Amino acid sequence: MESLIRKNIQQLIAYKVDAPQFEIIVNANESPYDFPMQLKRKFSDDICNTDLNRYPEACFPELIEAITDYTGVPGEGIICGSGSDELIAMINQAFVDPGDVVVSHAPSFSMYDIWATIANARHIMVPDLPGHIPDVEGMITAACENQAKLLYICNPNNPTGYIFSRADIIKLLDSVPSLVILDEAYIEFFGESGVDLLEKYPRLLVLRTLSKAFGLA
Repeated sequence: MESLIRKNIQQLIAYKVDAPQFEIIVNANESPYDFPMQLKRKFSDDICNTDLNRYPEACFPELIEAITDYTGVPGEGIICGSGSDELIAMINQAFVDPGDVVVSHAPSFSMYDIWATIANARHIMVPDLPGHIPDVEGMITAACENQAKLLYICNPNNPTGYIFSRADIIKLLDSVPSLVILDEAYIEFFGESGVDLLEKYPRLLVLRTLSKAFGLA
């Protein structure tokens, strides 16, 4: 069996997190507050009134409408997934061929590298400058010299908390040939989203999640 597995998959290490035995747990950036019991009962009632033997709607129209109301992004520009991990996987499946180059700075979100490896792409991680400041010029050089398919901007960055300036985000968008992925998993803790740039930059994708500020991990 093992000999049949693609070599790039064989080098992956299973993702495993030991359950912490502490009263205060912050290692996974989860909300420390559970959902109110009233909402849990509402979820339970909804499940009891749902035909679980039927496939759900594929496009989640009510959820997309709610996201549109929250972000201002038109529904036709929204795709829902089971967390950012699935959306990153979908992006790699849609755009990245074996041997393509993907660029990010480092350190940043680990799933960028995992999905690049699964896609059999080459992931160039541009080291941060002293003080965990992303090397924006280095990212531009790496993307342009290697005709990168994807360039990731995690803003605010996980794990350093660095916040890219709007000027740097626009500079990256204007300078690279790549599809730019603006990962805003933590944007509710900062407040200045780049969704308004979607209209001007057709090569921009913005990722958002319900697992952080909304506590739906």
